[in-house]
Amino acid sequence: MRAILNEKETDYHIILSPGYCYTNPEVNPHDLKLLQEIFGSSRVHNYTGKNELTEDYNNYSDPGHFGLRVGFLIIEDIYKKK
Repeated sequence: MRAILNEKETDYHIILSPGYCYTNPEVNPHDLKLLQEIFGSSRVHNYTGKNELTEDYNNYSDPGHFGLRVGFLIIEDIYKKK
């Protein structure tokens, strides 16, 4: 996948989405490290676990789907870091 994206000169980002608001699951550290090794740490963005997005139940339309505001905050955060 990385080879194809790089070949096409794609400006891609891997986003690990905020999980369910009631359980706040965190990505396995080994998996996160592997993704960072494959795609580069600057392209992998981890929003899993407890954070300001997952701790506010108002950010979710139901336990498994975050609202539009959260999507905009993630995009803003990623592109502000560039």
